[in-house]
Amino acid sequence: MKYLIITLTSSFLFSSFSYAKTANVDESIFGDRVGCFIEINNQTGKTVGLYNPQRCKERLSPNSTFKLPLSFIAFEEKIFATPSTKIPWDGVKRRRVEWNKDQTPQSWITDSTIWVSQVVTSKLGEATIKKYLKKLNYGNQDISGGLTRFWLDSSLKISADEQVQVLRSLWTEKVFSDETFKKEKEILFYKELPSGFKVYGKTGTGCLDGNACKKQQGWFVGVLEKGSESYSFALNFSDSKKRTEGYAGLEAKGMALKILEAQQ
Repeated sequence: MKYLIITLTSSFLFSSFSYAKTANVDESIFGDRVGCFIEINNQTGKTVGLYNPQRCKERLSPNSTFKLPLSFIAFEEKIFATPSTKIPWDGVKRRRVEWNKDQTPQSWITDSTIWVSQVVTSKLGEATIKKYLKKLNYGNQDISGGLTRFWLDSSLKISADEQVQVLRSLWTEKVFSDETFKKEKEILFYKELPSGFKVYGKTGTGCLDGNACKKQQGWFVGVLEKGSESYSFALNFSDSKKRTEGYAGLEAKGMALKILEAQQ
């Protein structure tokens, strides 16, 4: 398959995909916000979609996208046995209603339940976390921000370029056991596109203005897969204006899906 890179603007590149009928991407999807999108072919490692390459090189807090590798580690280290393992709620009421109940690894990912991540990192400990961050070559690998906070607008940073390489290694290099990989795909599955490609992914939302959180940073990272063919992608953006509602991560997911669905 030959890939045709088409220049749409000085900062936007997109290619034809082996599963695409067109390479139709609406550049206005980012509006007045600074953001980027990158997609790579997991088999060849080639970049097949790229918007704003300079931004894609910039390391940002992963926020809840860190749940993606963290859940792999949790299954591998036997902290959770299955996607439906019960995780008892500690009774502390938090800002989102769906967090105030017992959880499972599935609901941890679906509802982006922060306190479950904190349970996992506390059980793993610094040495184990550092070992896996090094193994995955995950961003700056800096957990100095604290065992229960380092991925939340803190010390750990990763770029979109690095996110897709981590995803590629998770999908193609047998970093974790087949059993772990099977469980992980179950909790990461989002939807199947009309083309038959399945979307696996995780959102992330960060605050750019401290506790006020009126200006946010959004992520959606993941993998498209059909049979032996797969592609890793990452999208992020930063608000340019104060928002009145919603989470940037959910918005990032919608933006990424528009790009991916336009390829069909």
